[in-house]
Amino acid sequence: MILMKSKQFNLGVLDGREVIEVTLSKGEGVDIKLLDSVNFQNFKEGLKYFFLTANVINGVAKMEIPSTGRWFLIIDVDEENEDVKTSIRIF
Repeated sequence: MILMKSKQFNLGVLDGREVIEVTLSKGEGVDIKLLDSVNFQNFKEGLKYFFLTANVINGVAKMEIPSTGRWFLIIDVDEENEDVKTSIRIF
């Protein structure tokens, strides 16, 4: 069984025109999820939630914010990659 650990980032209130660029020191064994505030709360409570995701290519993933609101980024890493370094840019 592979155990996943989560790193959570509050991106703040965004207006839906921004692009999030996530740069990772390792691209394998990593899942990236973008959630609005309602789905983030459901995630924290163990309820069903919906999220956007992106492919990691050469250690970089880009995602567009679809609407105005508070947004959260969750990076799930497996045990072998829990030391992954993360950089997030919003533009």
